[in-house]
This record gives sequence, structure tokens and C-alpha cells, in this order.
Amino acid sequence: AQADQAHAKFKDPASDFFFFFGLWQRCYHRGESPQTQNRLRRFCRDHFLSYRRMREWREIHDQILSILIEKKLVTRKETILEKRRGDLYAALHRSILSGYLGHIAQKKEKNFYIATKDRQAMIFPGSGLFKNPGQWIVAAEMVETSRLFARCAAVIDPAWIEPIGKEQ
Repeated sequence: AQADQAHAKFKDPASDFFFFFGLWQRCYHRGESPQTQNRLRRFCRDHFLSYRRMREWREIHDQILSILIEKKLVTRKETILEKRRGDLYAALHRSILSGYLGHIAQKKEKNFYIATKDRQAMIFPGSGLFKNPGQWIVAAEMVETSRLFARCAAVIDPAWIEPIGKEQ
């Protein structure tokens, strides 16, 4: 219950993927940026997070950023945070969609969707989308337990699907 409460501030009603973005923002870009390992450990402990995973994420972020700088695709001053939320949402979810074309689903009723290959899926109850799902979603995982659940999902614009699917 405490972990759910601590994580609630990072949830986004339209995208579970934005949970991770909100977490990253809170940890590294909002004045709370842990300058020392002890501060990062404290942040992780206070927010019920894995210290090791946060360090891995930071290392991956730094590697990607240095590649982008080396290729002159961004400067050190530019960040993804400079984009407006709408532009950022579309860019992030289009890139996710390109890797998960097989995990697209269209709303059938309330939390139930018709996924690719005519599968019936339900949004995972722990998802931020569970209470207010969109018409079209993409999910990082389709997990079958008692039923097929779409986990780590986001609302998408169906107009994004065809252009991305053509390139695949």
C-alpha cells in the first residue's frame, strides 16, 4: 500500500510508459537530482524503487545521450524535456509502437479490447488506464494468466499505425 501510494505521483492516466518518464523527471530533473550515491539510495528507498535499476537506467541514458551528441543529433543543452507534452507523448509512443505492432488493440467494451490475431485482452487492473481506457492502445506485454492482460499500456492515435506498419 505504501509503495502504491509512493508510485501514484508518477502515474499518467493515458500512458503507463509515462510512469517511467515521470519517475525519471522526478529523480533527475526537478531539483531533487541526486548528486551523490547516498541521495540516490535515499530517493529509491523513499519511493520503493530498486537502486540498481535506477543506476542502470542512468547509465543507459548517459550512453544514449553521448551517442546522440557524437552523431550531432542533439547538443548537450538539448533535452527531451524541451518538447511540449503533446509532441513528447506522440514521439515517445510512436517509437514504442514501432516495436510493439503485434500488441495493438481496439476497444470492445469498458476495459476489454480486441487485440491482434483476434485475441480478447483486458487492460491490467494495476494500469493507470484501467479506470479511463482509450479507444486504441499499445501494450508492452500481453500476459496470459486467468485471461489475456495488456500490461504497461498507452492510449495511441490509430493514425500512427499505418505509417509505422508500412516501414516495418
